[in-house]
This record gives sequence, structure tokens and C-alpha cells, in this order.
Amino acid sequence: MFTYMIYNKFLLQPEVFWASHHLGMLWGLAILFDLMLALVLYVAVNAALASGTGSNATSARERLLALSRTLVRLDRLILVIAGVFLAAMVLTTFISVTGRAIYRPIPDDITLAEWFMVAVVALMLGTIQGREEHIEVTAISDTLSYRFNLWLRLLGLVIGILAVGRLGYVAVDRFPGSFLEITYGSIYQLPVWPARFVFAVGIGWWLARIAMQFVLMPAAIRSWRRSDVAWLDLSPLISRDGMGEPEAVEAVLDLEANSEKRGDDRGA
Repeated sequence: MFTYMIYNKFLLQPEVFWASHHLGMLWGLAILFDLMLALVLYVAVNAALASGTGSNATSARERLLALSRTLVRLDRLILVIAGVFLAAMVLTTFISVTGRAIYRPIPDDITLAEWFMVAVVALMLGTIQGREEHIEVTAISDTLSYRFNLWLRLLGLVIGILAVGRLGYVAVDRFPGSFLEITYGSIYQLPVWPARFVFAVGIGWWLARIAMQFVLMPAAIRSWRRSDVAWLDLSPLISRDGMGEPEAVEAVLDLEANSEKRGDDRGA
């Protein structure tokens, strides 16, 4: 799908000044996005099967659990890579400041620090989405029922797909325009496209993680109706019980339990 779209828009009649590595970057983006789409569809099919009963449902749940374990390892690898870029950014700034006082700073230190910062932020967006560690304000949702929180979360995922999808579209659409663009203030005229390529990949992975949570939410809602949410411990695919922060789940469930207890006391 994305391969066809990118090929039809950019690669069918490429600009004459594009080099081979520019074309390679576009092909790489297209293939990566299609792999992410295939992963989302894989999760969607297995989520639909897992919410049922029988041997097919059991097999689908096992496949989702295996995928969640794979994502745990992938997220750890991304954490290491982002940590390396963060350390490189800090060291570049430290050595450049120290060198400025002693002899001379690192050439293009600001540009390099900007590249490293883009890599740290972009690569971590999808991982943080899977671990559900983005900032959430739950002052109101903590007072609502667990069922209502599930529907709120589903609505939030829809909004996230629309917002991040639009951001990803703009990132990819403007990526070829950066092939001959030089980073502002660069001494050695470093190009802009490496940072934009990493940013586009990071946004695509973030969108894929949101989409995977979205296709799993109906299974979470159906499991809640059958009081069978125990199998839905698929973090980092989706958090246990389909909610965000674990403390939010406990607060909602405690509130419902206290409400039921007060009702029983009044009935007695």
C-alpha cells in the first residue's frame, strides 16, 4: 500500500537531482511503513479471533502473547539506541563547550546535537506509547466507571490516529524536499534529510503502536462484558485491562467496588 503510494508520488518520475541514496531512503520508508501496516493487520486479525472461544481463540491469544514478548525485546533495543544518541548529544555539547574554552569547539556541534535530539525523541515515541508512559491527566476519568474509561480510551486512540496520521503524512510529503536542503548555520553544509528520515520513521512507528492498541480495544471491551479480562495482559501491545496507567485501573475498580458495597449496605 505505502510502497505503491510513495512510488506513484515520488519514484515514478523522480527529480533529476536526486542521488541513488535519496531514492533508497524513499524505498526504505515505503517498505518500513508497509511492514508496520502488516503488523497492525496481524494484530487486528488475532485480536478478532482471541476475543472468541475455542481452540482458534486460544491460538490467537498465544500469538498475541508471543508478539508482545517480541515487542518487549524491540523496545529494549530502541531504549539502548536512544540512550546512545542521548549520550552522544550530551558528550558533543560537553566536549564542544570545553573545547571552546581550551582550543576550539567541535565543528557543527549544534547541528549534530539537533540530529541526536531528533533521534532520541522520534525513536522513543512508539516505545512510550506501548509502555503507556505519555503524560495523562486522569483527575476526571478516575471518578468514572471502568466501562466508560474503556470507551474514552477508544475515543482517544481514534483522535490519536487522526492527529499522528496527519503528522506522518506531512513528514513524508516534505521529506523529498529536504534532499538538497542544507541545515541552517551548518559549517560543513550538512543536509537536513537524515534527521527528517529518522523523524518520519519514528512517527510511523508511533502511529503503528496507536493503531495496534486501537484494534485491541474492542477485544478489551468484549472481555470486560464477559468478565474475562485476565488474558488481556499484553503489555506493551496494550496495557492490562485496556486502560492506561495501572494506578488508574486500580482507582476505578476500587471506586466501583466501594459503590457496590455501599449499595449492599443500604439494601441490608
